[in-house]
Amino acid sequence: MVETLAGPATVTGRHVKQSGGHGQYAVVVLEGRPGAAGAGVTFSQRVVGGAVPTQFHTSVEKGVRAQAARGISGNRPLVDVEVVLVDGKAHSVDSSDAAFSAAGALALRELAAAAGTQVLEPWCAVEVTVPA
Repeated sequence: MVETLAGPATVTGRHVKQSGGHGQYAVVVLEGRPGAAGAGVTFSQRVVGGAVPTQFHTSVEKGVRAQAARGISGNRPLVDVEVVLVDGKAHSVDSSDAAFSAAGALALRELAAAAGTQVLEPWCAVEVTVPA
């Protein structure tokens, strides 16, 4: 079984860790909505002004796709969703690929919590023949 988003939502995912030296800092704002049936996870970006540097866009996408494959609840993958990176923040020293990947995964979990999810039941055509 798989699941998808129940509706549209916009959320912010923050991955901020500081423990003395070099830390991790990434903030992403994602918009999400249910996608077309069979489309899988569609990721795009609409960031303006360089709020999230271009080199981190693929890291956010990797985090989103990895979390979708793991599933949000009950070990059911999240499919047929459209996710758009619209904004965020980076730090010149503490931002990294790993931080933005973690922020993307966290934002997808928050997106599912905000929009809700619905289970997509498997279906098939069955023909039943019974004796007269």
